[in-house]
Amino acid sequence: MENTSKPQMEISIADLIMIVRKRLLLVILATLFATVVAFIYSNFFITPKYTSTAIYSVIEATKDGSTTSSRPSDQQDFIYLNRATSNYVHLFKTRDFLTLVAEDSNLGYTTEQLKNMISTSIIETTMHFNLSVTCSDPEDALAIQNSILKLRDDMVAEKTLNTINIIPLETAILPETQSYPNIKLNTIIGAFLGFVLGFLLSLLLEIMDTNIKSRTDLISRFPLPVLVSIPSFDINTNNKNKKKKKQKTRKNQKNISTRTVEILNKKTNFAIKEAFKTLRTNLQFTLTGKECEVITISSAVPMDGKSTITVNLAITIAQTGAKVLIIDCDLRKGRLHKFFEGAQNKIGASNVISGMVTAEKAIQKAVIPDPESKVDSLYILCSGSIPPNPSELVASNNMAKMLDGLRKDFDYILIDTPPVNIVSDALPITKISEGILLVVRQNQTSYADVENAIKNFELVGSNLLGFILNGVDIESGKNYKYKYGRY
Repeated sequence: MENTSKPQMEISIADLIMIVRKRLLLVILATLFATVVAFIYSNFFITPKYTSTAIYSVIEATKDGSTTSSRPSDQQDFIYLNRATSNYVHLFKTRDFLTLVAEDSNLGYTTEQLKNMISTSIIETTMHFNLSVTCSDPEDALAIQNSILKLRDDMVAEKTLNTINIIPLETAILPETQSYPNIKLNTIIGAFLGFVLGFLLSLLLEIMDTNIKSRTDLISRFPLPVLVSIPSFDINTNNKNKKKKKQKTRKNQKNISTRTVEILNKKTNFAIKEAFKTLRTNLQFTLTGKECEVITISSAVPMDGKSTITVNLAITIAQTGAKVLIIDCDLRKGRLHKFFEGAQNKIGASNVISGMVTAEKAIQKAVIPDPESKVDSLYILCSGSIPPNPSELVASNNMAKMLDGLRKDFDYILIDTPPVNIVSDALPITKISEGILLVVRQNQTSYADVENAIKNFELVGSNLLGFILNGVDIESGKNYKYKYGRY
């Protein structure tokens, strides 16, 4: 097939939101994990530090060395003192001064350690500056501040030749709370990084996920129409009585067929019913209009729901009054008889094709388990005895003769076949039918599986009618724009 290569990946904001919703648990867990790690690491693995800060002011000294007013007399004095603040603030971090501070404080710190502890910052457009000492011991921070306050006069007088005085505006006090780390800020940053990590992981998993995600994905990758998107039957339990239904199901599990919930009935969600009606209508426009339409239904891989689709499509067509026959041509693992009440698989298609019994004897009335959903014009031909050569049997002339004979008695014949990527049984059947419907399941069938299935069908010249996208999550909103229960 042409043009089955991977298209360029385009992700919109709506797609990103859907990715987060789809993998919300991963995002939440990543966020919580990073938040807890950041909190624990900040509390128990980072040594807390305390900062003691003093504010000093640079003023001009008089000729006798005394201080003048801290307020400059004119603009020129202000400019001079502002520059002096920038020049002399670094005196507090000189090696000579720090040596004196180390000796006076007698705390065992080296000059290099003191240099790393002390920081200064000029308050803009003023002659003031902050001098901070950051240390793991709050008492040590205050002691170093006191030594600086004590020794500053001699250092400033010596270095400035008594032209400048540096006086304290606000002396340092013992810090009561730690200045580092900021546990609250670190926790918030950790939560944000965790969210980003969870989102990136979700995006990576989405990119690596090669399964079909939506109707749009199918249309963009393969030149076949998507005839319908069938919602998942799980939405039948999405109501206020979900817990009660589960409890009731568990109590009556032994008496209720597991297939009952997958057959259309009066309790089936409205969206599912409408989806099958849409499929029925689309098929009427797609098919050639013969007296009897023979439709093959297959899938790429197992568990895509083709048997359920076959049964419910047959019921939907039969509800219009058309006479419908379901043929189970999965001769290895036939299971359509399990959908209907009283259906027996002792004889069936394999026995008819091999000439052991007539079709009239093998065909049974298909009785839906729900009496309120009874359909009178629905019949089933089960798979029958497991033959030693299923592929050869369905490819034989007897198979074609059987279908020719059945066309006279029915308006529609739906043939359920095995997954085409597993066995080749479906391929010869498609050549004697009007077309094939390929069932794919959302978030389960991969693009490679679909591509291989299409290639297999095209090799034998099958008429591919289109896709049926099964198991669609209508909560995602990408395949269904409306949520409704009754109309």
